[in-house]
Amino acid sequence: MPDEPLLRGNEIQGDSLAGFRKDHVTLLFLRFNPKKIAEVKTWLRALTPRLATLNAVAQFNDSFRLARRSLPRLPGAIRPPDPPLAATWMNIAFTSNGLTKLLGDPAAISTFETAFRLGAAQRAGAIGDPTGGEPGAPSTWLVGAGKKVPDAMLNLASDNEKMLAQLTKAMRAEIKATGAIQIIHVDTGNAKLAPAVGHEHFGFKDGVSQPGVRGQLDTPTRPFLTPRLIAASDPLGETFASPGVPLIQPGEFVLGYPRQNPDRAVESQPESDTRTEPAWARDGSYLVYRRLRQDVAAFERFLDHGASALAAQGFTGIDRDRFGAMCVGRWKDGTPMARSPLAPHSGIAADRRAAQSFFFAKDTRPVVFADGRPPDTFPAAVMDGDGQRCPLPGHVRKVNPRDEATDVGQGARTLRRRILRRGVTFGPSWTSKPNAERGLLFLCYQASITDQFEFVWRAWANATNTPRADGGIDPIIGQNGNGRPEERVAHFVQGDRAAKVESAERFVISTGGAYLFAPSISAIRDVLCA
Repeated sequence: MPDEPLLRGNEIQGDSLAGFRKDHVTLLFLRFNPKKIAEVKTWLRALTPRLATLNAVAQFNDSFRLARRSLPRLPGAIRPPDPPLAATWMNIAFTSNGLTKLLGDPAAISTFETAFRLGAAQRAGAIGDPTGGEPGAPSTWLVGAGKKVPDAMLNLASDNEKMLAQLTKAMRAEIKATGAIQIIHVDTGNAKLAPAVGHEHFGFKDGVSQPGVRGQLDTPTRPFLTPRLIAASDPLGETFASPGVPLIQPGEFVLGYPRQNPDRAVESQPESDTRTEPAWARDGSYLVYRRLRQDVAAFERFLDHGASALAAQGFTGIDRDRFGAMCVGRWKDGTPMARSPLAPHSGIAADRRAAQSFFFAKDTRPVVFADGRPPDTFPAAVMDGDGQRCPLPGHVRKVNPRDEATDVGQGARTLRRRILRRGVTFGPSWTSKPNAERGLLFLCYQASITDQFEFVWRAWANATNTPRADGGIDPIIGQNGNGRPEERVAHFVQGDRAAKVESAERFVISTGGAYLFAPSISAIRDVLCA
């Protein structure tokens, strides 16, 4: 078995590698008074001991998972009930502006990556956002551009809505009392208000697929951060934690750890040759925030348009629900089209392991589980190189090609592009309040904004030549900077017939953004507050 790095769990902020995984989230965007940085540092010193660490969050998540497993599944329910456990967490991250103010010298962050130093607004064009004055352009953002660029983002999250409200109220009062910090924007995420818990506003189950992170927590029992469910004797036992969950070196998400070998999934590479950040950045992560508004009415019109367009080009059996699944790569309940291309499968959807167990470039076989549980007997995914089952432009295929050849090579290279998503929906469901604003507070952690988040969006989602030259753009999040439908085209196949569908309207529009860095606990205390 490969060596497992020891993770400094009391240094790393908990939302990065473990994930808060809360239904209720408040994001407070802060601006520091440059003339009162001493007062800002005093507040930060008092805040630091209250920040949730990796060890604390990971251990709570393990307890929550075990408690949920012991509860009986309700009849007809896909998701088990939540156990009576609750925690409220807090983390903080800083923009390049915020770090510069705290450190007192722009040169102090000169070796951080360029994308972070420039910020989300200046990099918006690189990921296809409009750059003029139309919706989605930084000039229209609610936060993150012009005079609305924050210095920091305080991330508050809880299992209990009332507990979060109490913490938010207390932090607002505490921040105001400093006389040195202004709250310039507030976002409130509430997954309970979406069409269903765990689903985004277009109705699809979200967050099904996440990478596993190699490493052991530096607690007395030294547990793996990502539990290993596949038997060591299984061919996938060295490279996957569970079906569809590849194990990736922690240096792809947090600075100061081995990185993933791009050619061999089981091997690591030293970080020293690829990092330029100062030593105090160790145990920190780059954090991307995107405030994405979802126009459900426009998406519903797109479903009608797409089903009709495919029928007009000779496709059969494509209704609006199936067309939507083709665009996402999953049915609304989370069933992957790679395993069930004609209809959702309730058994697969209810089994998280089965819902993640598929490849694109080869047949998928059941794994041997370490605890002796029976193998997966649901319909298997089979080699699908031309996209007959899961279309080539399907969102889950565009942003995670898995074992499929891409312009950067085979599966192990794909591992260098993965991100840890930590987003949550905001706003009420479309059926309850059609005219209200709704969408996704997209958050993701990585070791390089350029090579991970921006690459996935620019080189995969927005490109027409991935995973193959005839794939077309990602119909869900793909964008080209201008919104012209003739340049936003997805390609589909059925048998020997090929067809294309233009996206006549944009239905995912950015309304805010920030590139941040989440430092270690000691870096905040000993460097930023010095």
